Order: sequence, then C-alpha cells, then structure tokens
Amino acid sequence: MAKSKYQEARFRIINRELKRKSRVKTIHLKKIIEQELDIKVSTKTLQTDIGLLQHDTLLGYEAPIEYDRKDKSWYYTDQNYSIETFGLKEQEVKALTLAAKIFELYKDSGIFANYSNAINKVLDAVKIQKLSSESTEIPSLIQVEKKQSATWSEFLPVIIAALEEKRKIRFTYQKYGSDTLNKRIIAPYLLKEYEGRWYMLGKLENKETITTFALDDRVAKLELLEEFFEREKINFLDYFKYSLGITVPEEAQIEIILSFTPRQGLYIKSIPIHSTQKILADSESGFKVSILVKPTYELYEKILSYGNTVEVVSPTIIREEIKLRLKQTLEKYI
Repeated sequence: MAKSKYQEARFRIINRELKRKSRVKTIHLKKIIEQELDIKVSTKTLQTDIGLLQHDTLLGYEAPIEYDRKDKSWYYTDQNYSIETFGLKEQEVKALTLAAKIFELYKDSGIFANYSNAINKVLDAVKIQKLSSESTEIPSLIQVEKKQSATWSEFLPVIIAALEEKRKIRFTYQKYGSDTLNKRIIAPYLLKEYEGRWYMLGKLENKETITTFALDDRVAKLELLEEFFEREKINFLDYFKYSLGITVPEEAQIEIILSFTPRQGLYIKSIPIHSTQKILADSESGFKVSILVKPTYELYEKILSYGNTVEVVSPTIIREEIKLRLKQTLEKYI
C-alpha cells in the first residue's frame, strides 16, 4: 500500500472530526484538512482515506465508519471507537506525539533520513507482528536486534518540561572518582541520546558556554525550578556538525584520512563513519576516505574499533595518538 506524505495526518483529522460530531460531511473534512495541513486535498482522496480506515487489512484499524446517503455525511456507528487509542496506551500516544514534534524540527535537514529509517523499522516490526500472530513458525525464523534502551530515563519528564517552559533545573552532580557532591543550576538547551545514554546540554549559572551532563548515577535530586530564562537560539545541527559523538571541544575541526582494507571498505562505503566522509580511493588495493571532525575520545574509540583493518594516514597528531593507545593496549598482553 503506497502511503502519501500527509496520509497519517489526514487519518487523525478524520477520526477527530468523527468523534466531535455525530455526522460529518465530506466538504467539512476537506476544508478542515486543507486549513490545518496547508495542502490541497480532493474529495476522491478523502474517500480513499476513509476506505483505508474501514477495510485496509495492513493498517488494521477496521474503523466502524458508515455513510448516511440521506444526509450525505459520514459517522461512527460506535462512538467509543477512536484510532488514537488503537493498539496504543495513552502514554504511548503522548510519546509518539513528542517524537513527531522532534521529527518536525529536522524535516529540512539531511539527518531526517536517519529518522525515516527508524520509522520504517517500526513499521516493519508491525508487519512482522501481524505475520507472527498468524504463524507458529515465523517467530523462530526472525531475530530482531535487542538494543539496550537509554538509561536513567526517569529524568526525562522534568527536563522536557524545563525545555518547553524555559525553566531552570537544580541538580547535584558528582564526578566519577571524586568525593565532592556539587550543586548545579542549569538553563537546559538540549536533550540528546547517544550510545544508550541520555545527555542534558545547557548553560550553568555565570557561564556562557554550553556544558554537557550525562544523565546517569552522577546526577541526583534533579528538580524543576520556578526560575525562567531566555534561551539563546543555537543551531545544534551545526553545533554537532563536526562531532563524532556527544563531545564538542573548542578546537577547530581537522581533516583525517583513513585507509581501510578493501573488505572493510565495503562496510564503510555502505554506512559512512561521519556525514563529512569523502571517498578518496576505492580499488582492489584499498579503500581510503577523509572525514572532517574534531579530535575527541569518541573519535579515537571509533578508529580503534576497526582493529587491523584501518590505518590513520594523516594528520600526524592523530596517527601518533592511535599508535600510543595501541602500544598501551599491547603492553597489557606482554
């Protein structure tokens, strides 16, 4: 079933209007959808949408919608029905609504393609679930990666509220290896997930630069204050443009040239290391790329993860740092 860009939004509006009124005319649905979505929609498209809500087995809504020929209007035969609660709990619907708002922020950037892949994975999971319910053999023939969820997510409601209402947060923070428990007040600017961990970015009191805090056992007693602040506009897509992880040092980005074995190169070509990746050589003798990033802990960990299939060609400072880390690792086995 082909799905148009605004189809899901039209479904939601149709459902809402059928819940609000006992009878809804097609012309009314057309007017509301065009106003709210700022698009043009035909009567035929609306009739197709309603047909899909009624009968499409893949969507599975089986919406109890009927047409009153005398009144020339649509209505729900079961007023307790709603696609908003179909297969989802209230909190799950809220979570999806929040996700939709986040996707909207990225709709004009290249990174949105990555979110689209995630959405498609969820849709694939729904299809698999449908097949699994109809077969006793399918579940044993499909294995889905069980990636660990981000930790310490209990902090998220407070931080999200602070971001929405532009309110400051008070919390205590204890660095690893330190006995000192520091009290902090931060104006939150961004909530970011990376490698199974949530991070809060913002400006501490009397500090103009952005500070990053991992939301783990180093953070405690996080509370929302009645103190408001004016958030400076920061384009965090640009902020992380030359970062390979969560760390963004003040140093300028540098070009790093990496040489891979031909086999490893196939993987690097299919899933680039970084958005700035450029292919410099691709042959039977090797695969070479350049990336433009800031040197960070995450960068070195990424390079080391490729083992003996990669060599840092330049610059010398990165090459020497990798050599040092490899030497220290080798000493553990001597």
